[in-house]
Amino acid sequence: MSDQNDKHTEKDVDIIAGQESDQLKMLRSILIGPEKDRIAHLQKRLDSPEIYTKELSKVVAEAIMLRSSNDNKIAQVLEPTIANTLKASVKKDPKALVDAISPIMGPSIRKAIVNTIGGMIQSLNQTLEYSFSLQGLKWRLEAIRTKKPFAEIVLLNTLIYQVEQVFLIHTHTGLVLQHVVAKEVETRDADLVSGMLTAIQDFVKDSFSSGKDESLDTLRVGDRNVLLNHGPYALVAAVIRGTPPPDYTVLLDDALDTIHVKMGGVLEAFDGDAAPFETVRQDLEYCLQAQFANEKKKISPTFWAVIGVVVFLLLSWSVFSLQNYYRWSGYVKKLSNAPGIIITENEKKSGRHYIAGLKDPLAPDPDALLKETGLKREDVVFSWKPYHSLHPEFVSLRIKNILNPPDTVTLELENGILSAFGSASGQWISEATLLMRLMPGVDGFDFNRLGETVPDENEQIRHMISSWSESARCNALEKRIEGTIIHFKEKESINIPADQKSVLHTLLFDFEKLFQLARLAGKQVYVEIVGHTDSIGTEKINLHISKKRAEAVREFLAARTLETGGSFPVLSQPHMCKSCHAQRVKTIQDNFKTVGVGAGQPLRKEVLEKDRETNRCVTFNVSITDIVSDKDQHE
Repeated sequence: MSDQNDKHTEKDVDIIAGQESDQLKMLRSILIGPEKDRIAHLQKRLDSPEIYTKELSKVVAEAIMLRSSNDNKIAQVLEPTIANTLKASVKKDPKALVDAISPIMGPSIRKAIVNTIGGMIQSLNQTLEYSFSLQGLKWRLEAIRTKKPFAEIVLLNTLIYQVEQVFLIHTHTGLVLQHVVAKEVETRDADLVSGMLTAIQDFVKDSFSSGKDESLDTLRVGDRNVLLNHGPYALVAAVIRGTPPPDYTVLLDDALDTIHVKMGGVLEAFDGDAAPFETVRQDLEYCLQAQFANEKKKISPTFWAVIGVVVFLLLSWSVFSLQNYYRWSGYVKKLSNAPGIIITENEKKSGRHYIAGLKDPLAPDPDALLKETGLKREDVVFSWKPYHSLHPEFVSLRIKNILNPPDTVTLELENGILSAFGSASGQWISEATLLMRLMPGVDGFDFNRLGETVPDENEQIRHMISSWSESARCNALEKRIEGTIIHFKEKESINIPADQKSVLHTLLFDFEKLFQLARLAGKQVYVEIVGHTDSIGTEKINLHISKKRAEAVREFLAARTLETGGSFPVLSQPHMCKSCHAQRVKTIQDNFKTVGVGAGQPLRKEVLEKDRETNRCVTFNVSITDIVSDKDQHE
């Protein structure tokens, strides 16, 4: 019984305890239930990464921004992670990175390539232009000397430009932030220029651009180029006269990058106040580059044509002159080698050749030799003075012409000694003996082996024919004597020059032959010695000087005749006695008359000094008449 009661009691207790436990749970739930749920939720957030990450993503951006405004610890922490991430990404799939940066880097790379290729083409064009010119050769030598590339030397010497203005313009507003101008350059309102550039860029973007990142880079106005370099918040515009070097855009890029580094925050928050940008003025002024050189004017084609004609004419003249020089040199050499010709003067004046010297009558004709060379006769002036050459050929020929030996006589000249063999008439032997005394080139003669023949009737006939021949030879000597001129160098000189005395010696020999031949032909010779002067001076003085010159020549001939025992104008023995000298002088004076004509009978029209020198001279007039006997003269 007690056991049952005990069991009943335990059951009641359990019922009561269960009731109390449910109540406690309800109470507990009411009192700490919400906190328990929150704690469980917090534990779940802590134990679940997805929930924690989702919650953290809501504040991480603000946290990073807040931290970055205080210091750069986040950048320092993230730098290795980002670097490693990029490396891993490139190793895994480089295309993803390329696709990501190509929209940004592509235009920049294309722009850099275009600028580089443009500069290379410009450099190549200039190199080719100057490679095959005189200036190019000069610059190539400079490149070798300075050890610089030839293209660089060409650029340094040919590129001429000046940066006149540089603008710093805000990209979004189009306002001018800073403006610098080169010295001595006229400017207009900078804001007006900025507005124009902005309007042009907007027009180009709206009308031609295929992408929003493309922009206007170059603008040409007349002879000026406007280069536009764009940055994130601002652009730099350079107004350039001429052609700048290809790397000038790099200078603008550097200046623009420097300005963005210095003023990036100010540019981003720009509110219209340009005062802070005074600090970047020096960066912009550095872009005012200039390269000046002496301006080279282009030469017109007409000028080059004239130069070409002048060069052609000069070359033609040079070839012609050289050809004439060789022709003349050959001609002078030929004259010098010709027997019987001695050249004493050879010069060129006023485009004409003057040649003077001595010429034997038997020498080759200079005019005939001149024709062989192709030279013009009117371009050559000769002044020959006669003389007797001692050339053996000329001496032998002269002996035969003067002595005219008969067929029965043989003449031989050896070592200056003339020997005669055979037989001849006594008259021929006598005349030959007299003529040989003044024969040039003959030092002596030997007629001992020459027999004398008795003249017969036929001989007399031959002698008559010979007389006719002597008359013809007289006429030839007459012409040669009248062609002889004795020159006087000085204006008022009456003394015979030394170089003219040799001419008178030759003339003396011609007179000797003339008088001998005239006697054989039965003729009488009279000589008129005529003195001349130039036109300078009074007529009275000129007549006096010309008369004195003629008398000086006659006295010289008379003195030499007496010294040599000459046979003219009357035949005499080789050794004349002194008592006959007075008679000889008187006879010479009777046959040689002198006259002075002053400037009244000039030999040449006076234009140059050479013409006046020619007119200062003495000439000869010869007249040959029949001998008049005393009986005929009396009748």
